[in-house]
Formats: sequence, structure tokens, C-alpha cells
Amino acid sequence: MDINKVWVSGLVISEPVLTKFPSGTPITTFMLQVNEQYTDKNSNRQLRPNIIKVESLGRSAEAVAKKVCQGKRYMVDGYIRMEHREEGDEFKIRTFAVYRDESNEAALYSEGIRQAISAVKKSRDLPTAIKKLEGLLASD
Repeated sequence: MDINKVWVSGLVISEPVLTKFPSGTPITTFMLQVNEQYTDKNSNRQLRPNIIKVESLGRSAEAVAKKVCQGKRYMVDGYIRMEHREEGDEFKIRTFAVYRDESNEAALYSEGIRQAISAVKKSRDLPTAIKKLEGLLASD
């Protein structure tokens, strides 16, 4: 028996777009950034953003278009869909459900962004801002 089920949590990096197929079926699409964290061979922490196209079809498409906001974190429950196109294969997730990510990690992420914005606002120039941001990372 094959199982095709995924659950991802990430940052919405595009406004959701609600359109319709020629058949009239509504579809909402948006891009989700899911970060992969790892340590490289030099023991440096690395962050690799993975950008995933998310689609919601049918009755849920309109609800997703209304509740999903760019710049917020969401959890997506769905399945993997691969479409073969002339330009190349397209990987995406079709949704069963989309939820606002209220986890502790999301709160910590938001707090980190607030600290970074504050550090940049208080800086006189770009090099000073970069040093302040590096200082935030060092205290991590």
C-alpha cells in the first residue's frame, strides 16, 4: 500500500492567489518557505531555505485564500503532487488543511525578527546593523 502524506510548517512568502480551473473548480496557491538547518563539514551552522508551492482545491480554496497571510507561519497537512511539464517537473503540496502555526518555535521566530528589526533601526549604517545582527546570532 502506498502512502502519500506530508506535514510541513513554514513561512508564507507570497500572497495567496485564488483562481479557477476552466472547469470552475477554485484553486488557491501560495509559496511556503521551509528552512533546513544543518551543520556543514567545517562545523558552521547553515540554513537552507526550501521553497514549496502549496495548492488548495475546491471548497477549502476560498477559506485558505482568506486566512493565509504573507509573512505569517502556517502548518500544512497534505500530499505531494508532481506534475511533468515541458520546462521541467514541478513539485508541490496539495492541502487537506492549513493551520496557523502557534508553536513555541513560531513565537521564538517572531521574537527573533522583532529583535533584528530593532537592531537595524538603532544602527547608524549598514556595517553597524550587520554587527548588531551578528551579535544576536552569537548569543543564540
